[in-house]
Amino acid sequence: MANDETVKIFLSGYKKMSYKIKKTKVEGDKAIVNLDIKAPDLSSYFPEFMQQGMALAFSNFGKSEEEMKNLEKNLQQNILRKN
Repeated sequence: MANDETVKIFLSGYKKMSYKIKKTKVEGDKAIVNLDIKAPDLSSYFPEFMQQGMALAFSNFGKSEEEMKNLEKNLQQNILRKN
């Protein structure tokens, strides 16, 4: 399910990600960085996506792989846009 379009959709969901460097420690060629990261919680999309994805799969049984990929792409975009 992780195709290029899915990756693009999730990356766009993380455009609001921010971080703050709290502490750094460098020892030779290694560094440890302590961060505070704020990012959208995309895990809330999975239950809705799975529910609608299963309904979509059953209601479109027999369609070609290309048609199903297009339906999946549209579903992902619609779920992310409305949230």
